[in-house]
Amino acid sequence: MTIDPTGNTSHSQILAMVPDGSRVLELGPATGSTTERLRERGCRVTTVEVDPEAAARASAWSERTLVADLDREDLGQLVGDEAFEVIIAADVLEHLKEPARVLRSASSLLTPEGFCVVSLPNIAHGAVRLALLEGRWEYTDVGLLDHTHLRFFTRAGVRELFEAAGYGLEEIRTVDHELADARVDFDRTLLEGPIGDYVTASADAKTFQFVARARPRTRSKPRPTRSRGLADEQSRLIRHLTLRARAADETIREQYTALADQAKRIERHSAKVEKLERRLKAGRRAVEKLERRLKAEQRSGKKRKKLQKRHRELQSSRAVRAARLLGGLSRQAPGLAHASRLIRETAAASSHEPREAEPGRVEGVRGRSFRPALAPEDLSPIQRGTLKTTYRGTPFLKNPFDIVNYGVLMDRLQPATVIEVGTHAGGSAVWFADQQAVRAIEPCVVSVDVDPPEPIDDRVAFLRGDALALGDVLDHQRLAALPRPWLVVEDSAHLFETSIAVLRFFDPHLRDGDYIVVEDGTLADFPEPVYRRFRDGPNRAVKQFLDEHPDSYEIDAALCDRYGHNVTWAPNAWLRRRGDPGASSDARREARRVPRAEAPEVSLVVHRAGSP
Repeated sequence: MTIDPTGNTSHSQILAMVPDGSRVLELGPATGSTTERLRERGCRVTTVEVDPEAAARASAWSERTLVADLDREDLGQLVGDEAFEVIIAADVLEHLKEPARVLRSASSLLTPEGFCVVSLPNIAHGAVRLALLEGRWEYTDVGLLDHTHLRFFTRAGVRELFEAAGYGLEEIRTVDHELADARVDFDRTLLEGPIGDYVTASADAKTFQFVARARPRTRSKPRPTRSRGLADEQSRLIRHLTLRARAADETIREQYTALADQAKRIERHSAKVEKLERRLKAGRRAVEKLERRLKAEQRSGKKRKKLQKRHRELQSSRAVRAARLLGGLSRQAPGLAHASRLIRETAAASSHEPREAEPGRVEGVRGRSFRPALAPEDLSPIQRGTLKTTYRGTPFLKNPFDIVNYGVLMDRLQPATVIEVGTHAGGSAVWFADQQAVRAIEPCVVSVDVDPPEPIDDRVAFLRGDALALGDVLDHQRLAALPRPWLVVEDSAHLFETSIAVLRFFDPHLRDGDYIVVEDGTLADFPEPVYRRFRDGPNRAVKQFLDEHPDSYEIDAALCDRYGHNVTWAPNAWLRRRGDPGASSDARREARRVPRAEAPEVSLVVHRAGSP
């Protein structure tokens, strides 16, 4: 994490309270971002961290690193006879069972002029109040309702904590976040009425965190001195070395497990690589044989054109495609490894008892159920991993099944244009451009979103537009300039209204063989309550659209069912356009011949339709 010293964050405000060159004890440094800034300012830092891996990373900037659980260890005994001018506890006390006990123990480690600086979340933030009005208290991975928080504080609670620990509170600063930006789910329409006005105007409604400075009124125990003897020093060193040894042993075990897993993945994929290499060698031998025949025929002047044509076809269909598959396997190995593990689980998952129909759920279309072969409890960990995926440093949000499916489709379709509705951070758009490039297709990716990111790749046109009104940004002239065939990806707000609007917008523009994919229909099968808000929107839209166009689209079951029935985040939604009722066959052929150089110049404003 990079800390902006001038920003309005708890870490920047804590750093502003610490004088340069201070002797600092930092509780819970995590991986050491604050520790690094303190060292740059000449401070000498001792850290106490419960996570051995994080402690090892923070030790790069600290003079001394202790691995300990503050709920189990006495801080004074753990640190020994060191004295500090500042003690920092940034986002730590709310995770402890007895934060007042830790503060009382910390007071004995301060110099006569020393003080403590802490940051604590404000549970009285307006977003939490509005959520409680709806009867909602939903824990999250980070933020005000972090599921690891054991203690919750208001402004009065901060004062009570320091008074109970024997401190005099000198200063309280705040870090403010708007109610809509607090990462707490509540009905946003409440902000527009009298309830929203009342909550917004109340004290600390926008206070996300408190940053407080306090000094001990009295010392909880006398400072230990060197006169306590060599025995105390030896005891402290033994305890410290024991903790370090435990942490090192745990790290070694984890690394051994990771290496064993990696060896298994390499062994599984080596067989596939060897098979493709054999195919590549066979293709090369066939090409070499044809080349020899071609040279012989060239000397005699017979069948020259026929052999040249067969030579090019064989190069394309065997050697070149084998090389591409080999490269694609290497690039997608991590996703394939995870997918291969799940294939074995599909048979067991498909034998589960049929689930009861849920209100508002669409059960099937064209004789195919929307439900995947994987059980909900198997989908959840895959989704959590999907939300953490990145590509070239940018959030990617693609699951391993669909990474493979898109690769197969790109090989088969060779799309000259990829149109993405729903950009998020732009990682998937850049990935599509790279997938075109490695297949020798000139990259052409258009990504539309209501809040597009800053430009991150010259090959991608980021456009500002609403999925409910795509005609405002993708007019007829702009679409006519895009070469065929098309791959259209609907990944906007995952609601029925947006998905059906995108399908209906592109229907008159798609040609025979073009694909449109509606992502995240599988959200309806995730067990977490947060996904209920989408109300099975993508699946409802796909069913209604296919009912409206019974002869114009076919479901590509080979992609939907590659790893089991609908083991994809786009169930029944890999749709191939079949025929072109709006144009003659001659007009379709002519449209496919339009060269890129003759397409009218269109100014693409690089600017995202909404994300979940």
